[in-house]
Amino acid sequence: MTFIRKIKYFIVFPLLGLLLGVIWNLTNSTYSISTEKEVEETGIILGYFDKEHSLTNNQLTHVISNVNHYKPQIEITNNFPDKSTYSLYFYLDYEQIAIEFGKKNKSWLELEIGPYETKKLNIGLPDIKNGRHDFIVIASRDSEINETTNPYLNNIARKTTIIKSKDSVPIFSGKNYKEFEHTVADPNLMFTSKKPTINPHKMKNFIEQNSKYWLNIPTNSVDFALIAMLGNKQIELDNKFIKNEDLSGYIHFPLEINNTIGTPQDFIVFSFEQPFESMENNKGEILEFHNYSILNTVRVE
Repeated sequence: MTFIRKIKYFIVFPLLGLLLGVIWNLTNSTYSISTEKEVEETGIILGYFDKEHSLTNNQLTHVISNVNHYKPQIEITNNFPDKSTYSLYFYLDYEQIAIEFGKKNKSWLELEIGPYETKKLNIGLPDIKNGRHDFIVIASRDSEINETTNPYLNNIARKTTIIKSKDSVPIFSGKNYKEFEHTVADPNLMFTSKKPTINPHKMKNFIEQNSKYWLNIPTNSVDFALIAMLGNKQIELDNKFIKNEDLSGYIHFPLEINNTIGTPQDFIVFSFEQPFESMENNKGEILEFHNYSILNTVRVE
């Protein structure tokens, strides 16, 4: 059983008697996570669109000259039989940013969405430098945490390449995976533990602040970038970008969280493969799909 996002294919595997399908829809450029039990389908659908500035119909690359004229639309569908509350977060080049919504700057949005309802909202971005950027929207659905919680059922991400004026790839510094403890193995679930391990049975769903833990990150011979959230705010990691040219397995990332909020908070980590690399060419041909992994759902006490 693998929890690494396989965007190129339709993957079905058992999870507690359900079937989990992960779909990339190129027509609508949306991620869809769904579970099927008999004829009932549940999950989240997240789309990011701008017809005027999209390089192709894939909606994977947006080319802009003036950010003031760029008002992309987000579509989110609550494909659950109950009303759900969602938090939306926004990142430019793997840093959380405030967006413009309703003539106000918001670092995150909270939405209540009815059963099987879709909401659409237009946002504005702050001014950005010329060149290529990765823009990411993450949607997280409020839910109870337990040991069987599937992170892909309640969290979803949408990455878009934004090119302003001319396409120049940013130079970023990353630490080589060999500088971390690492294990050659079949990459699987990302999870936290008290000691470096590849055994998911040793995962910790509830962790204490100011105590040392390990983030066991699956990787498959590609560079990746990390986004870590505590509550509604991004927390800084010592090494956000990891270089990996040949390891298929796990990188064991030391972790110590200081919860300054004072109440228990959800801790979420996304690992995005191939930062700042194009997903398509000018003809709309897909160059390579970029996978991502999500940490098992964790509560920091």
